[in-house]
Amino acid sequence: MECLKFDTIKRNGFMFQWKIEHFNGLWHKTGEKITSPVFTADSLEKTKWCLWMYPKGDLNENYVACYLQRFKNNSGPNIIAIHYELSFVVEDSVLQPSVTLEDIFEKGQNKGKSEFLKRENVFDSNLLSKDNLTVICRIWENNRRNKWRKIGRETETKEKNERISLFARTILKVEKRYLVWIIEKFSSFQLSERNTLVVLSSSDEKLMSLEFFLTEDCCDELITICVSYCNPSIKHFRFHSYLLDDTTGNKIEFGYQKCFNELKEGSKFLLFPAKAKLIEEKHTYFPNDMLSLHCEFAFSMGIAFEGIEMIDNGIAPSIARSQVVEIKQKDSSSKLKNDLKSMYDQKLFCDVKLRTKTGYFQAHRNILSARSPVFKRMFPPMKAKNKEWIVSTDLDTDTMHRMLLYLYTDTLEDLKWKDAFQLYKASDKYKILPLKNCCSVFLITNLTISNVCEVLILADEHQDKDLKKTAQDYILKHDKDIFRSNEWRLLLDSHTKLVAETMHLKYISD
Repeated sequence: MECLKFDTIKRNGFMFQWKIEHFNGLWHKTGEKITSPVFTADSLEKTKWCLWMYPKGDLNENYVACYLQRFKNNSGPNIIAIHYELSFVVEDSVLQPSVTLEDIFEKGQNKGKSEFLKRENVFDSNLLSKDNLTVICRIWENNRRNKWRKIGRETETKEKNERISLFARTILKVEKRYLVWIIEKFSSFQLSERNTLVVLSSSDEKLMSLEFFLTEDCCDELITICVSYCNPSIKHFRFHSYLLDDTTGNKIEFGYQKCFNELKEGSKFLLFPAKAKLIEEKHTYFPNDMLSLHCEFAFSMGIAFEGIEMIDNGIAPSIARSQVVEIKQKDSSSKLKNDLKSMYDQKLFCDVKLRTKTGYFQAHRNILSARSPVFKRMFPPMKAKNKEWIVSTDLDTDTMHRMLLYLYTDTLEDLKWKDAFQLYKASDKYKILPLKNCCSVFLITNLTISNVCEVLILADEHQDKDLKKTAQDYILKHDKDIFRSNEWRLLLDSHTKLVAETMHLKYISD
């Protein structure tokens, strides 16, 4: 059937856009569906509809199934004939083929395609990009087939020409983590040994623990990971690991794993290559006999939000053009961030390396120089090519990773207290003022009786008068509780002058 373009249709029309954020985290088994918010098509005789999507198919797990469902309980006619078109959009690209159909819907019926698109064309294994899917459903009335119902209706003598758009969103609750797993003395690691890594949530709750050990298979010792899940809310888990080539800094894939249902039982999987093969390339992957396994985690824990966000009943062309320009500008900014992040993730054209105690990162001099005056001074124009390494052993690996992500994308993800505390120090060291301000706001917003002394010391050491005053004001406001706390006693022992200064403010205020 020839695809009909919605923009050229002269009959009553309706468009429903359903955006699913973090769709790579969908956990549904074959036969299980995710349902869109319900929408009412006023231009289609006030009929109610929703979309069904089966991420692993309703019958065939290799395909995504998609259906249009008409609600049983609604005020519309018992039967309505429509044309409808279904399409998927990822990263501004329409995944072909879209499906255009003509059908009659009774109340409670659903129709669509069981083999709508191959899963491999929809889902992406990358944890950090292409994680939003938009399902677009265009509906317009089949006036020729509905004509028999309208004979004798005086209110239907003149056909309307309406185009209504409705926008809905479903956001999956997904937490992402980036960690470096250190295996010391890897070349002598024995079959009986275990190395455990605990992964915490943004609220410091234990999500899972991973065990690194070796299993014997014929003549090989295979690297095995055993996962134990500690949070019953986890519905879907993705694990992506890689090594860094010490000579080039390039990422080397080391393992990718998806775990869906029955997570309570835990899971076990292998990482390749085997131990002996890695030891043959010891100078490349772990020259200091310390295997640094870079790990990216993503956890799906249900739906965080779903609902209708906006209804567009049609606007004047001049206003429409101005809004389109604004949207394009916002999309352009988002696309730029995504492109820069992709360049950082894929290590494209990197020309400098930043070393921490446990690993190193590749980056671009131009980006670092544009974002930080300290980095800029490190790369004088005539000497830039001679400085390949920047050593920063006072920063841990996670802090360096977060700081670089901010420099490339201007965003902070899953920020916790410890992260903000360490990032504040890093941003002050490299004079990244916007990042320093973000961390300062986070610390101030999350001040408590137990952590305010820590913030006071931080502000004093970094000569941040505003942060210091805020911490001192908080102490004076909660003086009775804080002066009796163990944290205040420790502060008295280690920073007597700072305590005296704060107590003096208390004396003045009284």
